[in-house]
Amino acid sequence: MENTNQTGAGAQPTTVVNKLVAKICELLKIGEEGKVAAFFARQLRSLNTNLGKAQRNLESLKAQKNEVMVEYQDGIEDATIAVDDAFLAVDVERIGNNANSDDFAFEYWSRISEAEARLESITKEKESAEEHWNNQIEEAEKVVAHLKKRIETIS
Repeated sequence: MENTNQTGAGAQPTTVVNKLVAKICELLKIGEEGKVAAFFARQLRSLNTNLGKAQRNLESLKAQKNEVMVEYQDGIEDATIAVDDAFLAVDVERIGNNANSDDFAFEYWSRISEAEARLESITKEKESAEEHWNNQIEEAEKVVAHLKKRIETIS
């Protein structure tokens, strides 16, 4: 016997419809297994997207660090030259007698001390910046490793 809807318009066998829905769900893998597979496929896409972003961020951090380190190295080279120049900057005209020589000596050693302090300052800034960038890179590497582990786990 066929089931009909309340209005009596057209008879639809409920069992046939349920069988069709079940077959379509099976073909489309919409059952529980299919839902789980679709969930993990979506998670993998998301993780791979995030991994790509994390890897690009890591490469960007490395490039930025290299640029900054080159700038510091240039500054250190310039400061080193300034120290060497300060040692060589003897004004022969000003050291003619002992009194003039003593006056010049104060300026001479002051210029050397300033140049050395500048070199030391740049060197410390470089070390601090390098530590900062290394920490940033280390954190980015941890994110990449974490995402790779998650991908490996659910793949």
